[in-house]
Amino acid sequence: MPTVPEPLLTVKEVAAVYRVAPRTIQRWAKTGALKAVPTPGGRLQRFRAADVEGLLNDDAPTP
Repeated sequence: MPTVPEPLLTVKEVAAVYRVAPRTIQRWAKTGALKAVPTPGGRLQRFRAADVEGLLNDDAPTP
């Protein structure tokens, strides 16, 4: 049975969820507070919906 790919969110989408600037999300990814998945080209980042929801259940990372 084929697996369904997990939904990935863009930096802008995650920023909207947390109500912060996209740069803040990029900083969280750089520090490891939020796990990022690189795109095949390696320049852009995506975030697993489950990771974003997991942080929502905890408190947002402090910059």
